[in-house]
Amino acid sequence: MVTKEEIKKEVDKLPDNLLEIAYALLRNITGIQKSTNKNWTTRDFKGKLDKTDIRSAAYE
Repeated sequence: MVTKEEIKKEVDKLPDNLLEIAYALLRNITGIQKSTNKNWTTRDFKGKLDKTDIRSAAYE
């Protein structure tokens, strides 16, 4: 298993031009946010689509 010290040592070895890329990568990995609660929209079609083949109707 890799420790924080080993990661820090490897980052210290990086040339200056790669530090921004490494920082952006680390921020992207650690910045994973919780997904927002997405709600499905509901619509009442009042039975219009009960006997309809939706796939074929979509291509008409």
